[in-house]
Amino acid sequence: MERQLTDTLTLAVHLDRLMRKIHADLHPKATRLDDANVGPLGGMVLMTIEENAPISIQDLAKQLARDKGQMTRFIQSLERKALLVRMECPDDRRVSLIRLTPEGEALVTAFRGAMAEVVNTMLVDVGPEEQAQFLTILQKLLKAPSETERGRGSGLEPLRRRSKKI
Repeated sequence: MERQLTDTLTLAVHLDRLMRKIHADLHPKATRLDDANVGPLGGMVLMTIEENAPISIQDLAKQLARDKGQMTRFIQSLERKALLVRMECPDDRRVSLIRLTPEGEALVTAFRGAMAEVVNTMLVDVGPEEQAQFLTILQKLLKAPSETERGRGSGLEPLRRRSKKI
């Protein structure tokens, strides 16, 4: 059991390093592509919308572990930049769904191209068979239920204010 915990910790540390390396290598490329000045969060938001469109702001906020109010303000900013549009949900008129505009799709395509360049550089010494194994493992990890889906919460739930009794 102790060895498994050590192996899991080592794996977690290496995954964290990999994510930081990808982020650090991607940042200069993405910055050059970011004429709309959406920043790293904007890139994540646009890519998540592209993968799930049409999507509600509430579902988007949940997927990105962000506050709904924060996400609403950010969506308004992206909407003003003509990168996404809102539409009425056919099942519930109180809900707005969002999808990318052609400009938003073009920016996502550019960001994904930059990501592919970064990953391609990182995989230069990894053979095709190892890349296929790595992809299979990544796909399994992405299909695994998250902490939130298992009912453990994300730790990002809003804090409840305690009322003071005077």
